[in-house]
Amino acid sequence: MVTIICDYMVDLVLLQSLSYMAGALGVGAAAFYYIMTLRNTEKIRRKDIIFQSNAPRSPDYYALYYDIVPKLHEYSSRNEYNKKFSSEVRSKHNYLYMHFNTIGVLFKDGMASAEEIFQIYPPHSIIQLWEVTEPLMRETREDSCNPEFLKPFELLALEAKKKPQAMLFTGNAPHSQIRLNAYRRCKIS
Repeated sequence: MVTIICDYMVDLVLLQSLSYMAGALGVGAAAFYYIMTLRNTEKIRRKDIIFQSNAPRSPDYYALYYDIVPKLHEYSSRNEYNKKFSSEVRSKHNYLYMHFNTIGVLFKDGMASAEEIFQIYPPHSIIQLWEVTEPLMRETREDSCNPEFLKPFELLALEAKKKPQAMLFTGNAPHSQIRLNAYRRCKIS
């Protein structure tokens, strides 16, 4: 009879231990799920903030882009840039490149893929803006000792250059000629 009580007691201890282990596993699984949910929610929230302010849906964005980018091919240094362009033109340019820098942060941090970004922003527009911003950015990086200035925008532009169709629209040819060449190249392939 003593043996039966002893075996019965061991089973209760075993059951109690299993109960504690199951509870600990449940808490661990819940913590893991909670952490992953918070992480994904933060990613989605950051992405939504940027894409809900979706500038390309606004006619003002296009007016701004096509007003500023063609003018900016005409400078070689920051001093020339500051003398040649009014504060209004410079502020519009700042708005555009900082907007694309913000989109570049999403890309760099893995919050948005290149495909998602290029569905909203044509790669050639990113490349064109980068090409007119690059001389100013390089000089600013040197003068301010900030080698990371506009780095996300630069990474985004480099990614855009990997798209073959993006390169069809860049360059100094008249816009209508660029579109015609792009159409011919796309039709051939």
